[in-house]
Amino acid sequence: MIIQLTDQSDSFLSGAECALQIRMEQLVPAIKIGETVEIDFSNVRGTSQSWMNALVMGALLECGMDSLKFLKFKHCNPLVKELITFSVQKAKQRSLQAA
Repeated sequence: MIIQLTDQSDSFLSGAECALQIRMEQLVPAIKIGETVEIDFSNVRGTSQSWMNALVMGALLECGMDSLKFLKFKHCNPLVKELITFSVQKAKQRSLQAA
């Protein structure tokens, strides 16, 4: 499955509600059946950290850290890569605290 985040050029994604909707309607159901999901950040110049946490960290906490193997992040600029990395690290910390 490919999740194309935006068709608009130079987009900044914010609003955790939008990320939550993508996570609940597309990302988590695909992960739960073992489908690889490509999240395409083409034309995305950045996101808020809360947006990225709602999408990435939320999915990892809901589906487990092993679900990271089903996620592929494509066309990420350096800022987006940094935000993804932070969200993954935060999910790891929370999952360790819960264990």
